[in-house]
Amino acid sequence: PKNVVVGATLPRPARVREDVSDRFEGSTLDPVWVPTLHEGNAGVYLLGGRLCIQGAAYGYAHVRRELPTGVNSIQCMIGRQPSGSSDELGGSLFLWWPNGQYVQATPGFNAGKFLAVASNTGRGVGGVVNRDCVFGWYPYAFNWVKIVLKPETIEFHASSDGAVWTKYWEVPRGTKFAGPPQYAILGKGCPGEK
Repeated sequence: PKNVVVGATLPRPARVREDVSDRFEGSTLDPVWVPTLHEGNAGVYLLGGRLCIQGAAYGYAHVRRELPTGVNSIQCMIGRQPSGSSDELGGSLFLWWPNGQYVQATPGFNAGKFLAVASNTGRGVGGVVNRDCVFGWYPYAFNWVKIVLKPETIEFHASSDGAVWTKYWEVPRGTKFAGPPQYAILGKGCPGEK
């Protein structure tokens, strides 16, 4: 078997903003990404073109970057392994607004379904996640999530192969999610100061 570069041959989005895209190909994290980690055994490192974030099951461990205005969708590939913790506390893609509101998209590996959360609004559950591991990355399986900001709604999309996307939930923007989000966040966490 050969080590596969997951996602290397997939089609790119129709329009990519290079100023907010990162392939994590270097040996150190770009300084635009700010890590926030719990005390103890937590860390952020790059490995084979992948951003790796390590943290306790019920701790927070993530990186964030400021988003310029005009970003209307954001997507990423997430590699996860089975764990005993809640799916909401696993590796996720977040958008965070200055008023403390956030949205989250994650492959819910324990329940086997994609999961979306909108703070103080609700949760949406989508189709089945990919659980097949790739040689060289055991026990991780890779899935893709995307959050799309529309004028009146926020849409959550998922893909188990990176090629076929399915919209599985949407929420109204209302006043809670008005204006552009301040941060894109990759990692794990829950509501609170950090």
